[in-house]
Amino acid sequence: SKLEVGKLRLHYIPMSIRECVEDVLELLAPNSHNKDLELTSIIDSHIPSRLIGDPLRIKQVITNLVGNAIKFTPENGSIIVEAVHDKQEGVVRVSVQDTGVGISSEDMGKVFEKFYQSGEENNSDIKGTGIGLAIVREIVELHKGKVWVESEKGKGARFIFTLPIWIQTENGG
Repeated sequence: SKLEVGKLRLHYIPMSIRECVEDVLELLAPNSHNKDLELTSIIDSHIPSRLIGDPLRIKQVITNLVGNAIKFTPENGSIIVEAVHDKQEGVVRVSVQDTGVGISSEDMGKVFEKFYQSGEENNSDIKGTGIGLAIVREIVELHKGKVWVESEKGKGARFIFTLPIWIQTENGG
């Protein structure tokens, strides 16, 4: 609701993408183990060690994406969280790729809308509120980043978001 009324304030501080990813994977590891999912991360060593952003909100983004990947990936699947430094675009690109049910081309344009649930009528055992990806989009955009999905029904999904590389200088800017 804070996002809707524009009252969510980000607390920009030096943060580490590596630490954000590692913290989320540690938190969600029990959920992935319950389904015998392989949960791994690949973090580019060229990402600046400290970026400026709101680590609590970036962890929320990663948690929502990995949580969805766990939810929509059948047993014995895999999930890979990858973070790379795109020097050309001046961004860090984080992706969450799974071997789950995938998203149809008709649904891909709607998955970031509030209360939308892809394939809800086909899979009644998968529950949710339909606001997680809308929250992801809002937080990423507040960080001046972008978010999108690449998928094919039945072949998993890859959610990607970018964050501009804002490195704190000595004078704070």
